Amino acid sequence: MAASSAIDKAIAKLDAILAGVAASASAAQVPAASTAAAAAKPAKAAASKPATPAAAAAGDPTAFQAKVQIKVARILSAVPQPNSEKLLKLSADLGAGDTRQIMAGLQQYLKPEDLVGKLLCVVSNLKPAKLAGEPSEAMVLAAEGTGSGGEAIVRALVPPEGSQPGDPVHLDGASPVANPKVLKLDEWRKVSPGLVVAGGHATYGGTALMTARGYVTLPPEITDGCEIH
Repeated sequence: MAASSAIDKAIAKLDAILAGVAASASAAQVPAASTAAAAAKPAKAAASKPATPAAAAAGDPTAFQAKVQIKVARILSAVPQPNSEKLLKLSADLGAGDTRQIMAGLQQYLKPEDLVGKLLCVVSNLKPAKLAGEPSEAMVLAAEGTGSGGEAIVRALVPPEGSQPGDPVHLDGASPVANPKVLKLDEWRKVSPGLVVAGGHATYGGTALMTARGYVTLPPEITDGCEIH
């Protein structure tokens, strides 16, 4: 009986050891499986994410040239819009008797007196819209950079010397589009991300903007890589 009892105890002890080993192995497999499942989830999400149409169109000079009409304009008057902290109400001469009102978000960056009489570049076929209750019939192109004190600075594009109101602005090597379609705001947002400053010049998709008189430039405080809006 004593021998039988000793054998029973030994068997019970062995069973306990085997049960502990099995439990440890099972516990080790659970985190591994969880980790594998967690790692698989982001990959699945990334694979199903669609491409962004705007990103695909960015920097496409052919699309930009076909859709966007830019002209030189002379600012005739500039006043702060009373019900807005951002907008200046501009009157601009686009040549050939074409005078337009433009609501430009420049009030925080440029003084009205610094704009009057100056030549700027404007998107002339942008669909008219109302801003702060006033019609805006074109859009001033400007670049945003960072000042020496870390503050945001905005400067308008500078047409080449000798430019006149109405002069067409186009990509180097391309011809201006005479009668493009009206450009909707969402179309502008898709095609405009390629506009950046490079070598002190306004460029799109690596190609410089110019008129028949030369290249469109930026003031020296606007450094390369700054975006143009």
